[in-house]
Order: sequence, then C-alpha cells, then structure tokens
Amino acid sequence: MNKFINNEYWYQLSFEDDNCLSGESVYQFLGLLSNIFKIDNVILEDVVGTFDSSKFPDGKSLSLIEFKSEIKDVVQFDWAFLFINCSEFNDDTDKIEDNFNNSEVVIRLADDTYFYIYSKNELNIKKLISGSIELEFRHCLFGDLEILY
Repeated sequence: MNKFINNEYWYQLSFEDDNCLSGESVYQFLGLLSNIFKIDNVILEDVVGTFDSSKFPDGKSLSLIEFKSEIKDVVQFDWAFLFINCSEFNDDTDKIEDNFNNSEVVIRLADDTYFYIYSKNELNIKKLISGSIELEFRHCLFGDLEILY
C-alpha cells in the first residue's frame, strides 16, 4: 500500500438503502451529493448488477449527466466503485488506493444494500452529515477504512 495514503485521515460514511441500490436510489443520492461536491466526472470500476455488464465497463469515465441518464432505469446495483473527479485512473486492481487518492470522493455500492462514501474533504463531509440522511460516520487512517471488495 502507498505509504503516503496510508498515513492520511479519511472520512467514511455509510447508510443502508431501503430500495436495494436501485438505479433510482443511486440517481437520487448522486443528486444530493452533487449539491455538495462539484462532480465533473465519474469513473466506474467493479460494477455488477441487474443490467447488461457491457453498459458499465471498468475504467469508463462519464460526466455526471451521462452517468445519471445511464443509471435511472437500472433495476439494481450489487457492487460498484464510483470514483468522483478522479484526476488519474489506475486500472490495476492491486493499486485501488491510487484511485482513492486521486478522487475527491469515492462511493462504494456494496452487497446490493449499502452506500459507502469516502473522502478527505472535511467541509463537504460535514455538509453531507448535516443533511437528512441517517449516516454512520467514521474518521480514521486510510488503512482502517472499511472497504468492501
């Protein structure tokens, strides 16, 4: 693991989605998130769900508008990493921490149930916490984050 990133503090938020990570749920959450973070691009990795898998190949970069138009009708996401505003994407899965470090915020859709949000941006995380969603909150070193694979 990259020694630099392992010594940085991150924020981890998580919550359960009552709609089993439907496309509509992800669409709505990205709408909320885009009110707090300026989202220029979304890079996808490890996307699995009830849809044609060729629709979301690993490393695909989409604008927020493109991504939201693609997901609205998705029945369900099982798993996915969404790297938001990733400045440089590394498609080597052994180097996933590089993609975290190069992103403003990372969303992990997990086990067709949970949203995980990771970021170092304290101000925006505090804005997200003060919103209407009940979130589990954690502030810890990168190596102590709960990242489901």
